[in-house]
Amino acid sequence: MKNTKISSKIFIITVIFAVGMFIGSLFNNSDTPNQSEQTVSATVWTCSMHPQIRQPEPGQCPICAMDLIPATSNNTNSNNAIPELKLGKAAIALADIETYKVKGGLPEKNMRLFGSIVIDETQKGNITAWFPGRIEKQFINYNGARIQKGDPLVKIYSPELYTAQKEYLAILNSPNSMVSAESAAKKLELLGLTTDQINGIKENGQAMEYITIKSPVNGIVLSINSREGNYVKTGSSIYEIAGLDQLWIELEAFESEISWINKGSQLTYSLDAKPGQEYHASIDFIEPVMKNGTRTSVIRATINNKNGEIKPGMYVTGEIKTVSSVTNNNELLIPASAPLLTGKRAIVYIQDKHDKGTFYGREVKLGSLANNMYVVKSGLNAGDNVVTRGNFKIDSALQLMGKTSMMSASMIGNMNMENEHKETEHPAEHSMQSHAMDEKLPSMSSDQIDELYNRYFELQKNLSLDDLEKSRKSAKHILNGLKTIDSKNNTLEKIENASQEIVKSESIQQARKSFHEISNIMIELGNQKIMPANSNIYKIHCPMAFDNTGANWLQTHKEVENPYFGSQMYHCGSVEATLQESAKSDIDVENIYLSYFDLQKALSKDDLENAQKASAKLVKMLPKKMSSSLESIKASAVSISNSGSIDDARTKFQPLSNAMIDLAKTNKIPANTNLYIVHCPMAFNNTGGDWLQTHKNVENPYFGSQMYRCGSVTGTIKENDKGEQ
Repeated sequence: MKNTKISSKIFIITVIFAVGMFIGSLFNNSDTPNQSEQTVSATVWTCSMHPQIRQPEPGQCPICAMDLIPATSNNTNSNNAIPELKLGKAAIALADIETYKVKGGLPEKNMRLFGSIVIDETQKGNITAWFPGRIEKQFINYNGARIQKGDPLVKIYSPELYTAQKEYLAILNSPNSMVSAESAAKKLELLGLTTDQINGIKENGQAMEYITIKSPVNGIVLSINSREGNYVKTGSSIYEIAGLDQLWIELEAFESEISWINKGSQLTYSLDAKPGQEYHASIDFIEPVMKNGTRTSVIRATINNKNGEIKPGMYVTGEIKTVSSVTNNNELLIPASAPLLTGKRAIVYIQDKHDKGTFYGREVKLGSLANNMYVVKSGLNAGDNVVTRGNFKIDSALQLMGKTSMMSASMIGNMNMENEHKETEHPAEHSMQSHAMDEKLPSMSSDQIDELYNRYFELQKNLSLDDLEKSRKSAKHILNGLKTIDSKNNTLEKIENASQEIVKSESIQQARKSFHEISNIMIELGNQKIMPANSNIYKIHCPMAFDNTGANWLQTHKEVENPYFGSQMYHCGSVEATLQESAKSDIDVENIYLSYFDLQKALSKDDLENAQKASAKLVKMLPKKMSSSLESIKASAVSISNSGSIDDARTKFQPLSNAMIDLAKTNKIPANTNLYIVHCPMAFNNTGGDWLQTHKNVENPYFGSQMYRCGSVTGTIKENDKGEQ
């Protein structure tokens, strides 16, 4: 009995041990394989230059052909997780990270506006005939003549006036007349005679055959509408005159600037004709209607010109420093370098207040841009430290780690709402882009990418110029470029199909519809960072295209050239996103060209001294880090500044002009300026020479006064919708 109990206990212990071993083996067998599988599945291959490329196996980047590298996996990260990056002190120093403490302030904006001096319309007037007659003598017979009040203008013979004078004299000599002398004198006054002239008739007792019309005001003659010997009727205009003691400044402001300008805003302005001098005025009129073509509105200031120094037609550069009229309270402000803009979204990276090595991303809603400071509507609090330098490096690191970044489909919760809004706003575009993102990215070499974008921009330009024939040719160029790509995917086939439709288009409207399809695909390629290197790429949006449903396209510059409306609304639209901006965009384009034009002007005037000054100024305008084309500009400008003769300066001006033309063809051109290539076939022993001008009236820098007008316009790099001004 006792042995039976012991045996039972041994059996129970054995069973328990066996069960425990079995369960333990299950845990061990389930853990190890799963961990191994997770490790294998977590290996994602990416490109160090294009982190948006994510492949499950090794290979080459479809964009740059570099070998893919393993990306760090982070399976705990989700689309709604806050992107976070931790860096050590050495890493922070290496990344050259700078931060800015968010604070409130009143947004101020400095605006530089351009315009001209015009005649004050309230000072204009007409000298008209008060009675019918023939002009016997004209004392002022040329436009621009300055006249004073009381100066004789014309002498007129009028039978009607002569008869009225005779009647007046008859009444004076007939005391019993039924008509009073006062009534007769009033009639003469209504016919334009002065009190002195009427008294002269009374004293002399004779009617005047000829009446001299005198100027009632001071001013200049704008136009002569009747000449000596002409017969004029009552009310006919003889002269149009204007006073110049008071003039108007008219400047053009874009719609984005209008909200910053009020009546009474202080204006500081300068005149090209009087360099180095500053004047002051206040804005007294803002045009209530925008111009459709330029999307600008005229603002005006009235100035005193009693000394006659300022003349109508002079060019004016104005500066206005103002606070937004739509802002009353202090706003949160951040530097323009802080947000990363991805279309309708803006992302900032914030430094943790307690751990200076931790940075996390946040989506913000931005207001207007004022003096390189954005107004923040939501998403930040006063005291937050936002990254202003190194934010792209932080974002790239997050992309390489597989974490949420600015290029992610959603970010920090409220991104899904933004995507829903975008789909409602542009449903066709959103549908296409969502489909394109599911596809494998097209495999193209850098040369093929460059060719595709160059031909696309060529097509966009031709459509904006309403040129259907050239648009068809551009579409053919796109098709020829696509033929060089061996393996096309659905994305490139769509571009090919739309391009074929443009080639077959019988109207510009049909071509624009197909261009819209191509633009949507090109924008998606840009979002995937498939773009030519060292090029500025901007996404432009026109809300009025296709019956106000809106449409987008790409450009290499920010000045809108609308391909959907062309000349009807050439500048309709605005920059919606910066897909890529070259590191060279810090070039002071405006002042480089201004210095060049000063140099060209001086050479055309045979002025060596001012040519040397302009070339020296041009050198100062160039950045420290320069491309080969800018190095060429600098070398030529330095040579001109040291030239010993005007002929030597002109010889060195030719390579400078060639380099400037090359620079202009890369779309590094000043805003709101016409730009023409002018050619003189006789320069340099009939080998010819080119240069740039802002107008079509030739001013030859190679011959100067010898052959000032020798040459002709051979190319148009840029021309606004008004043409030459």
